[in-house]
Amino acid sequence: RYKKVTRCYQSKNNNKIDIAVVGDSHAEHLYIGIAESLKNYNVVNYIQNALPSINNKYFKDIYMNIANDENIKLVVLNAYWIFRSGRLEKNTNLEKEMDKTIKTLISSGKKVLLVGDTPTFAIDPSLCKYSRKLRYDESKCKASSKGYSLHLSKYIENFKLITNKYNNVYFLSLENLLCDDGFCNMNLNNKLLYRDPNHLNINGSKYVGKEIAKVINQIKELRN
Repeated sequence: RYKKVTRCYQSKNNNKIDIAVVGDSHAEHLYIGIAESLKNYNVVNYIQNALPSINNKYFKDIYMNIANDENIKLVVLNAYWIFRSGRLEKNTNLEKEMDKTIKTLISSGKKVLLVGDTPTFAIDPSLCKYSRKLRYDESKCKASSKGYSLHLSKYIENFKLITNKYNNVYFLSLENLLCDDGFCNMNLNNKLLYRDPNHLNINGSKYVGKEIAKVINQIKELRN
């Protein structure tokens, strides 16, 4: 846990929860953008410093609360997947952990949106924004997409298999939002999207969250 406390936010106080965003700090950095783009829904964010697996003791209670809340129709799962998968025990893997988690959620009547991770950069965003005094050096805001593609290759096909295995489970890759022509970008239209090498800032959250919200709105029958 983060200092033994679950980080939890919701977009509408004293309202029934419609959508739960669950994961680590990489799910947290998407939350503002998702919530602001889905103003008609109460969006809650449950965060722990761990892989969002039902086998994890810190997430187990969170998932049980979600499963028992009939008002929650959709669960969005996101994490620093490549980092978390590298810290699993030898007798398991990312696909097994998320498959069991998703099976539990859909068994309780939830729809699940599994979201791929955002690119990680080797430099601090300050070098992009302030690399030259009083000048903006856009070239320092880019990095080859090869590393990101390698990370994606280690889990994206497994996530697609999970998506195809179950009804009411969806997968969204963020690759096309932040990468093109062989490069991934820290900025968009001269606006910095990152606050550190692997976390989006408010601008980035709003940009990516808006696109995630479009997918959520395409998922039919979110409300019964």
